[in-house]
Amino acid sequence: MTTFKGIYPALVTPSNAAGGVSVPALEALVDHLLAKNIDGLYIGGTTGEGIYMSVPDRQLLAEVVLKRVNGRIPVIVHVAAVAFADAQALARHAAAHGAQGFASIMPPMYNSAASVIAYYKALASSVPELPFFSYILNPHIDPVVVMRALQQSVPNLIGAKYTGPNMYEMRQIMDLNDGKWVVFAGMDEQCVYGAMMGEDGAI
Repeated sequence: MTTFKGIYPALVTPSNAAGGVSVPALEALVDHLLAKNIDGLYIGGTTGEGIYMSVPDRQLLAEVVLKRVNGRIPVIVHVAAVAFADAQALARHAAAHGAQGFASIMPPMYNSAASVIAYYKALASSVPELPFFSYILNPHIDPVVVMRALQQSVPNLIGAKYTGPNMYEMRQIMDLNDGKWVVFAGMDEQCVYGAMMGEDGAI
């Protein structure tokens, strides 16, 4: 079983002149980061502009990175999309190409905890054998409520990327599920404080 711990750079997605993925630049960037002895990679997230990319480009991104990494470190693929069917397809694609985990933000326009919980349950069950991370980035929805509701109903939920400044809230999430969840800090400015609170790593 994969151990998720340490520093996982949120990979930028290099673009070519046509606006698509620059494969040579992407390969060079992955090689550069591997040479720095990183612990893992997080791709297609906010920094990588995944939600603004087409599904084929996001699939290409995952294929290139996973092939270049070749199992040397864990790769978590962010799959959220406005259309649920796209997120589901991206999750299944990530699993088929060897990702060690997948993740999703609370999708845009989901304005209640109940809607987010339903979304996460459906998405996580798309690939039940692959570890799933919630990506907490919505100040209007209580993430503790969401995670508490999911802890018994989503068996492959392994933890969260907590992108927020409230360390008390992050610690509450860490303490759920008998403290067995993996929690990454998602804000650069909060990494040191997150480490003081006992986080597993940072993205």
